[in-house]
Amino acid sequence: PETIFTSVLFFVFVTITILEHILRSEEVTIDTLYAAVCVYLLLGIMWASIYGFLEYIHPGAMFRDSSGVVNSKMDTNELLYYSYTTLTTLGYGDITSVTPLGRILSILEAIFGQLYIAFLVARVVSIYTSNALRKKY
Repeated sequence: PETIFTSVLFFVFVTITILEHILRSEEVTIDTLYAAVCVYLLLGIMWASIYGFLEYIHPGAMFRDSSGVVNSKMDTNELLYYSYTTLTTLGYGDITSVTPLGRILSILEAIFGQLYIAFLVARVVSIYTSNALRKKY
């Protein structure tokens, strides 16, 4: 449990650190764009770690497969699959959340994923426009 919880903290820390770099950027560079992609990918891993921690605490309380059987042995690949499916709001079909806590976390991840994209695009456009206007005058 310590390793899983430590991984959650690690991914949260790294994601926030890179996100701060993006938000403090005053120019849109290729590094800024790479950082934005890294944050998005790290968000999926971070949420998968959170789901894994919850699965460890209470096995089978989070997920059910398409046949309706509660899956008490979610491996890393399945957690990542569920997380990225949720983050991108692609939709489910084969794994669903069983508990209210799992559903709330899934909703939060989906909202977080969509807001990240919206805010990222707004921030990058704002930086680019600001720099273009400064160079013009």
